[in-house]
Amino acid sequence: MWQIVIFMFVVSGNDALIITHNNGSPLEFSTRQICRQHVTKNLNLLMQYATYSFEGAVVREIDCYRKPLEA
Repeated sequence: MWQIVIFMFVVSGNDALIITHNNGSPLEFSTRQICRQHVTKNLNLLMQYATYSFEGAVVREIDCYRKPLEA
């Protein structure tokens, strides 16, 4: 499964935001292509959410990465 990860320009600390839900529903994708299509379709909303979550920081990158396997 694939997930959306947003990297931010921040001076120190955590610089990434993993998007796990959309309107209360889990958000994961079966392929990277489907994930990237979702990112493209929702790019402005994702950027606004990330900037808000990081108190005005600028988005550096948004991409799709494999979810780690759960133990």
